[in-house]
Amino acid sequence: AGVYDKAKGAVLALQRSVRRSKAEKDYCQLRRATIRIQSNYRRCVAEKSFAKSFNAAISIQKYVRRHQAKRNLATVIGAVTLIQSHWRRFEAKEVFWMEKDSAITVQTCWRRLYAMERYCQMRRSSLVIQATVRRFMNERKYSVTRQSALQIQKSVRRWRAQHTYQALRRAAIRLQAQWRRFAAEEIFWYYYNSAIVVQTFTRQCLAQKRYYSTRITVIESQAN
Repeated sequence: AGVYDKAKGAVLALQRSVRRSKAEKDYCQLRRATIRIQSNYRRCVAEKSFAKSFNAAISIQKYVRRHQAKRNLATVIGAVTLIQSHWRRFEAKEVFWMEKDSAITVQTCWRRLYAMERYCQMRRSSLVIQATVRRFMNERKYSVTRQSALQIQKSVRRWRAQHTYQALRRAAIRLQAQWRRFAAEEIFWYYYNSAIVVQTFTRQCLAQKRYYSTRITVIESQAN
């Protein structure tokens, strides 16, 4: 009986040890699984919170950048409109003064031609009177003298007309050349300044796009 009791006690002690060891092993496995599940859950929660915060920050940045872009665009449009208004006013003044000078030149030429025409008419009238008086005095002498005078008058008038036409033609050619050069220079500077403004705005937009893409790439790399 004593040996049986000792053997039974040893078996019971061994069973308790095995069961305790198995229970401890199961507990450790369960604890590790629970910790892993908790860590995964917390990581998921943290990732969702981070993604939500990240999306909110991106939305805020997008709206802020859009507001800044609108303000910059409004500033550029206002500046361009102001420049265009000043430029158009300047062109209108230049055109007005050129038209005024041209009108004065035309009026001067017309008055000179009118005075010359009146002078020629008065001169022709005086010649007619002289011819009439001389005809009554001496028709033969008057005929010879009249033919000579008419020939001289024809040559003089032709020379004067040619001289006046050449002077007016040279003046008109010089005026046209000056005006075309001025118009070409004005058009060149207008397109040159417009091209500089467009290039500046385009380069600014491209630089902002590159900056935004680089920044998003850096943020994504940091998040990963």
